[in-house]
Amino acid sequence: MGSGRNFVLQPAVLENAIYVAAANGGVVRIAPDTGKTVWRTDLDHEHFRRRRQRRADGRSCNAAWRSDRTRTRRQATVARAGSSDVAERPLVGKGLVIVRSTDHRVAAFEADTGKRRWFFQRQQPPLTLRASTEMSFAGDNVLIGFPGGKLTALALSNGATRWEATVSEPKGTTEVERLADVVGPVAVSGREVCAASFQGRLACGDATNGTLRWAREFSAASGPALGARLVFAVDAKSHIYAFGREGGANHGVTTRCRTVR
Repeated sequence: MGSGRNFVLQPAVLENAIYVAAANGGVVRIAPDTGKTVWRTDLDHEHFRRRRQRRADGRSCNAAWRSDRTRTRRQATVARAGSSDVAERPLVGKGLVIVRSTDHRVAAFEADTGKRRWFFQRQQPPLTLRASTEMSFAGDNVLIGFPGGKLTALALSNGATRWEATVSEPKGTTEVERLADVVGPVAVSGREVCAASFQGRLACGDATNGTLRWAREFSAASGPALGARLVFAVDAKSHIYAFGREGGANHGVTTRCRTVR
């Protein structure tokens, strides 16, 4: 396929296709059952030379390129996401491609035309982590974790703020001690949402209005994952914790493949 160099490029895996991109602009669709190349194309455009990320939703592959349901491919409409790098995968679905840049600006583009529908920016603290924070859909909102321990719901129609919840409050006297960025994916299941922050907390609440149901002191290395009865989270020391979804009761921590209670 080619080298990824210093870019964090991940394959997009769907039921009927695997899409892979390389740092030189090459894009390949692979059949998951045989491993054969369905099509290969090259994106030689100045907007994608520094950062190439893509996300698939079963119908299109964005934001650098898109494909249809057949064995063909075509160049996408090009749209500038902003003045900063895009180091995270776009969130694709509901007719939109939502892009977040490294300066935490968020822009939503129409998937078919590339036209920007809305733009959002909030004031950031002086020091932030350079860590992945994936966005999630929740009904007609998109949920986004920000530095300073904030979780924000934006309306998909116009980018207006529906609600904002505090996952954690920055603590300490130095800027490093006050790092409390929401990190990793925001986990959503039905009306429940869970998010975690570095040097902060793991918190779960109502995805429709942002009301927190419970929170636990926690320094997260990534976002939580929701199981049938438990919420799983990894801390900054690479320990995996399990908490009850209903009330946040601690169900143990695994370290070196052993369970400690």
